[in-house]
Amino acid sequence: MLNAEGNTLYNAKGKQVPSRPELNKEMIKYSVMQSSVSNVDEDSLSDLASDVADVYEDWFDGYQLAKKLDNRHGWGVDSMFVEDMESVIHEIGNTLRLAEKDWCTAYSPLPPFPVGSTLLVRGKLGVITGLYDYHPCCYAVRMNDEPEESTTRQIIKFEWAVLADGDKQ
Repeated sequence: MLNAEGNTLYNAKGKQVPSRPELNKEMIKYSVMQSSVSNVDEDSLSDLASDVADVYEDWFDGYQLAKKLDNRHGWGVDSMFVEDMESVIHEIGNTLRLAEKDWCTAYSPLPPFPVGSTLLVRGKLGVITGLYDYHPCCYAVRMNDEPEESTTRQIIKFEWAVLADGDKQ
């Protein structure tokens, strides 16, 4: 069943699974503290962590994050700082992936639709070809406009999979 938060997920015992973890300010701060930031002294690292948590958007690259930190919080930006922010962004992604992996392991949500089901993905049809190995509790979906032999896949979280009209489960 699809609701405002996506499909309701259940485990093998039929028990509803809590929502997948979402990135939050504490995870961002933790990620900054774990990153190898070469141009910030240890005393300023917690300030940087708070400032990154204040401005971070998940579509930022290192330059965009550095520029936002410069504009909002006065961090001096040079090429080394931009590289450091690339490292921070990478660590933020790892932190979220680990939280999602832990969630998937702890709650074992069942995929709501079987392999072979047709999904509607951003207005286009695609077929679930399997579970994605590198991101927990996600489908690998081959879009219908891709050739059969294509290895390109859209990665769709279980809770956001939308069954196409006419594909009854």
